[in-house]
Amino acid sequence: MSQIDSVARRYKSGAIMAISGVRHIPCGAPVNASERLAIEKLRNKLQSVSKPWLLLSNLNHSANTSRLSDEIDIVAIGLSGVFVIEVKHWDLAYLRQHPDVVESEAERISDKSKRIAGKLRKHFDVGFVEPRLLLTRCTTALQASQRIHIRGVATFGLSECKELVNAEGSGVLDSQRIERSADVLAPASRIALSGDLRNFAGLINLERQPPSDDPFHRVYRGQHPTRRDKVILHVYDLSASDDRDSETRARREFEVMQRWQKSPHLPNLLDSFQEAEHYPGEIFYFSLVDPAAPTVAERALDVSWDLDSRLRYAREALLALAEFHSPSDGGLPPIVHRRISPRTLRVRHNGQPLFTDFSLARLAEAQTISSSPASFSGDEPFVAPEVLQGGLAAADARSDITHAIIFDEAHRAAKLKLIPTMAKESRKFGISFVVASQEAKDFDQSLFTAIANYLTLRVSEPDAKLMAKIFAPSDKVNLYADRIKQTAKFKGWFYTDGMRTPLPLSLTSDSSR
Repeated sequence: MSQIDSVARRYKSGAIMAISGVRHIPCGAPVNASERLAIEKLRNKLQSVSKPWLLLSNLNHSANTSRLSDEIDIVAIGLSGVFVIEVKHWDLAYLRQHPDVVESEAERISDKSKRIAGKLRKHFDVGFVEPRLLLTRCTTALQASQRIHIRGVATFGLSECKELVNAEGSGVLDSQRIERSADVLAPASRIALSGDLRNFAGLINLERQPPSDDPFHRVYRGQHPTRRDKVILHVYDLSASDDRDSETRARREFEVMQRWQKSPHLPNLLDSFQEAEHYPGEIFYFSLVDPAAPTVAERALDVSWDLDSRLRYAREALLALAEFHSPSDGGLPPIVHRRISPRTLRVRHNGQPLFTDFSLARLAEAQTISSSPASFSGDEPFVAPEVLQGGLAAADARSDITHAIIFDEAHRAAKLKLIPTMAKESRKFGISFVVASQEAKDFDQSLFTAIANYLTLRVSEPDAKLMAKIFAPSDKVNLYADRIKQTAKFKGWFYTDGMRTPLPLSLTSDSSR
């Protein structure tokens, strides 16, 4: 038995008596923050009145079996009558700028109220069922003489919740009919306990993906209803943001992916960026074909992913990133990703890298669109220090590469020709590539041509001679080989391009050592 079934039975039996204040029955999940705010605001305002009120929120209502159900944001039922309320994240300026959209929505809520009235009148007289538009971005209260009516539908701001439903009025319904109305309209509606979507934009079986604490941008995995293809749905709730550029922020990820759609290193788009039906100016979405590729974090735990494959993947990821930063196609704009991590990098079945989560990405010709701090959702260890300190505006191509590649126990991969290649690629991109092993002979000779800086400690005679040949003049090779062999503890030799001879140095600040 559903929770509403239980409530309805208690209505019939008289177990629930009419009381002052408000009772709220959620029949579904609020689709956006605007609806959530409106429900909470109206409920709080009606708590203070001396008359009984009943609110049904997010009601799926069907007048008959021959048509699809109406999605109704709020049905408010009180002594003053029944009110069918459509919540919109609009203000008065939106009404003036988008008259066609506004009139269409007004006609739609008017039709919904007529169907609600028709269903209730089969049981008793409910009077005129009032359609209402509640504008959550409109905080200005209007005098009754200034009330804006659109196709006969009155509009109200968020500060006018009592006026919205004539909270102190009476004479239309009595307590029994208030309760009976709820029984008629929602006899078996499912209470949404999860607080989230299962079907949206024609996609089904939606499951929200982490992070789950971002009200502005929600990501879901789901299915296409006919083809059964797996999809990724991105939903943007503009009513959850106070940012004036919230729509531009929402478009950013799609625009980056659309411009670079031919790249093999990005997922394929399915639905383009668009307004959600019945939520103009409030909710936008786009969808992708789910690549079903594991993240680097997941793949790293797979023992079957061998060392050679990992090195090849790292090299291909660097080459792909270099292409993003400096496209070979002059018609493509460079990208700064700004959110590369083991969670956003994926590994395709052929070992190629797949870059995802372009929510913070910036096209070269675009400006940083939000001055508010970015949420990196646990990726902070992989974010460049200048971005953590100075925000997204401080990021450039260099910020996408923030870590060194450390290859320890290199003798285990002495036969792999990829190590010298990795060293050369790392040097080209300005990445530190640290290779450590017990003897210099463990390294392929071609590796040394890619090394920019040498730090040599005390080593054996063969290695000392090898290092001396690299950074000492030809007539002083034996001299420096002897010096390297005799290097004291915590001492070393430093050499870089442009130096004629290596420089002795101390590894600690303790000069006595």
